[in-house]
Amino acid sequence: MFRDALENPFSETLFNELHTSILILNRQKKVVYLNPSAERLLAVSSQAATGKSLGELLGQSDQALTLHLQEVLQSGRTVYAHEIPVSTCREKLLLQVEIAPLSSPQGTVGALLWMRDLSMEHVVQEERRVLDRLSMMGTLSSGLAHEIRNPLGGIRGAAQMLQRSLSSAEDQEYAQIIVSEVDRLNQLITQLLDFAKPQKLEKTEVNINQILSQLLLLQKENLAARNISLRQEFDPSMPPVWGHEDSLRQAFLNLIKNAIEAMEAGGNLKVSTGYISDYHMQDESGRAMPVAQVSVSDTGVGIPKEHLDSLFTPFFTTKPQGSGLGLMMTQRILKEHESQLRVSSQVGTGTTFKVLLKLAQEFPEQEHGKR
Repeated sequence: MFRDALENPFSETLFNELHTSILILNRQKKVVYLNPSAERLLAVSSQAATGKSLGELLGQSDQALTLHLQEVLQSGRTVYAHEIPVSTCREKLLLQVEIAPLSSPQGTVGALLWMRDLSMEHVVQEERRVLDRLSMMGTLSSGLAHEIRNPLGGIRGAAQMLQRSLSSAEDQEYAQIIVSEVDRLNQLITQLLDFAKPQKLEKTEVNINQILSQLLLLQKENLAARNISLRQEFDPSMPPVWGHEDSLRQAFLNLIKNAIEAMEAGGNLKVSTGYISDYHMQDESGRAMPVAQVSVSDTGVGIPKEHLDSLFTPFFTTKPQGSGLGLMMTQRILKEHESQLRVSSQVGTGTTFKVLLKLAQEFPEQEHGKR
């Protein structure tokens, strides 16, 4: 029955052209067909998926879907489900699902499963909340920074005069500590002012492999001093991304330094790039969007689960000398590039940051300058 329907040219064309992800399963809960949109969503080909159960496709994350499917096959009624979490070989998803029975004179013979990815909607909602916080933070930072910077200049000057008048080496050292700490505060204020300053980035073609190679070369001595081994895996066929080179350089420097600082007792730093030709995040036309992926992984202390949601909050840090601004700045830069930043971490094992960047080829209307 399924094969006859799918071999109908009209049915096949209709399913193939739909931007909605569709899965057809038989009474035995085995996959009979999935359309191209579902292939992209689940990161599996129709040929590879045919004959497999949801458990074989999604691993242990199939349980909620399988329960709903069983309900449909037993009751013959359509079931709607919102925010069903599943995991593919590529990523974790949050799905809105509708499962309808497929009937014949003999009863229910299978099910048609519609899937809609809600992951991006949740990302967008969270980004709006973050942008609201960042906007308020920018306004406060600008006014506060100027008020603090003025008296700091006086403190630094007085400490330098005191240092010159002191005869004791120990007292001079204490005065130098005051000067150094004032300089550190000034650097923090500069970061705050940079954050508050609205920016219009002039974007162009950027070679992301080249940027990462240069950044890692500059960290060579730092890595050796901390007993950290480096592994670079760059895709040589990586197309250029569309962005502002200096801003992207700063964003990735923050991620690399963050990884290095997480490995006080030494460890392994891995930086890799890759090209995803059919990433399921879709553009306005519903077309799958190719993206560049950059991963920065460390084998450091890891981040407790309760801290993950606060990582990009201004001034949140677990480091004794941290300002809590580095990751916030990185997130802002990547938002200005309409990019995604994801983090996964396990305490005692390490942390991985993944950045998904749009490719320059996705902006054909622009006159590309090359970097």
